[in-house]
Amino acid sequence: MAVIRVNNTKGFTVMSNYHFQDKEISLKAKGLLGLMLSLPSNWDYSVNGLVAIVKENKAAVQTALKELEEHKYLKRTRVQDETGRFDYIYDIYEKPYDKLPWTENQCTDIQCTEVQCTENQPQINTNKQITNKQNTKELNTNEYKEKNIKKESVNSVISEYTENKDLQDALHGFVEMRNKARKPLTVRAMKLSLNKLNELALDDVTKIAIVNQSIVHSWSTFYKLQNNNGGQRQLTRKEMGYAF
Repeated sequence: MAVIRVNNTKGFTVMSNYHFQDKEISLKAKGLLGLMLSLPSNWDYSVNGLVAIVKENKAAVQTALKELEEHKYLKRTRVQDETGRFDYIYDIYEKPYDKLPWTENQCTDIQCTEVQCTENQPQINTNKQITNKQNTKELNTNEYKEKNIKKESVNSVISEYTENKDLQDALHGFVEMRNKARKPLTVRAMKLSLNKLNELALDDVTKIAIVNQSIVHSWSTFYKLQNNNGGQRQLTRKEMGYAF
């Protein structure tokens, strides 16, 4: 018979065995819950924060969190701070909260208010709600900006730049040309190109012609519209943005 010896070291965590023996949740969910229970009570919970300390990607973490929510080990409450920014409060349980004594006994008492039940919940972080409200107000500004930057793309920059469908199509064609040339545009490069386009033309028709001119000649940026480009063929009226 094999002999298993557990060698404990400093910094270990004491927690319930309930979720480890629960056959209804996966090993991934058990591991993530164990990790979350081991974190300090003032840790600022977020999906990106959890991704930063595990090997798995964001999708895997989100799947495990959803599984924990479905089995009542995790409750996420959406809140809004004074600036109007939304965040989540994480309530983490060592045992499904619908199986805890306080849900069956204490809250059946008429004198048990919602506030009392919240304060008496046997969760790992006793002051979790207060801590999270403080953390929400003290969110790192740079991290917030970084999240917004990640959401921005070249396509979204084009959509914000103009509502003219023909001009949008021309700009998407320019982006496609750059991609085929293995010189893809970054968000910053797209913005700089559009600034230059504004300097070269005021009306959309001329802008479309300038963009198509760059596509035809495989230019990596925009130049002043020319009728005859050094002996090269002249743009057709359609390429210049005219409908006829």
